[in-house]
Amino acid sequence: PLTLISSSILEVDGRKLVYVEVGEDEFERREVTLGPLADGYYSVLRGVTEGERVVVQGSVLHHSIK
Repeated sequence: PLTLISSSILEVDGRKLVYVEVGEDEFERREVTLGPLADGYYSVLRGVTEGERVVVQGSVLHHSIK
């Protein structure tokens, strides 16, 4: 299953959001549906796909979904 590190998740008004890289220095906010948290990672049920790059902290660090 796909996973996201917990620091990449933003919670706004009960919605779980991530920022996904869509181009050089371009990011898209996307709502995700998550499974349980385990060892600092959430399983991803919907919202991102394998290989997409997601911001994990601030605006310059990112993490490839594994």
